[in-house]
Amino acid sequence: MGRGGKRVGAGRKPQGITRKVSLTLTEDEWAKIENSGGTVATFLRELMLHSQGEEDMAAFSKEEAERNRKDALEKSNEVARLKYELDNSNLNQNAERLTRRDVEELWQIHMGKGDQYTPASLEEAYDALIRNLFPSGGDLTEIKTIPQYICPFSGKRFGSPSSLIRAAIPRLIAFAEIRLKDRAAAEERRREKEENSRRN
Repeated sequence: MGRGGKRVGAGRKPQGITRKVSLTLTEDEWAKIENSGGTVATFLRELMLHSQGEEDMAAFSKEEAERNRKDALEKSNEVARLKYELDNSNLNQNAERLTRRDVEELWQIHMGKGDQYTPASLEEAYDALIRNLFPSGGDLTEIKTIPQYICPFSGKRFGSPSSLIRAAIPRLIAFAEIRLKDRAAAEERRREKEENSRRN
């Protein structure tokens, strides 16, 4: 015994909303649609997909061009920066460059020798070392060489920046101790003078 009506889910699935339209095209345009081997709807759908693909491709090309422009600009800026640093580094060939870290390491090496100094002397000597080597407060200093390394503290010449600083550190500490002793003596004399004035 047969069943009545269509089975649920049977048949071709709808591909969209159906609307009745009237198209006026030339004979050649109708021939192109007919030669495509599909229906008018299929022809139009493929045409729209192709058009959307071209728009997507144009947008992609624009983004790619912008990325390439930015990459080229970054590379150009990097080349300019490196050229600037190279030009600056070549300004003075008769100098050895040291970083603040290099100087601090040499200071620590000297401190490891175990010599006994007052904390105030060490502080003043270290301050003089950094202040003279880095007068503008930067992290890079240049020790002039003509053709040797000239000490900024004494004017003496050395064979390397390391030997210059190793010689400068104890000298600065000794000078700091002398200055502090002189200051203490002057302060003592001032106090004695004030006491004598009060007694008289």
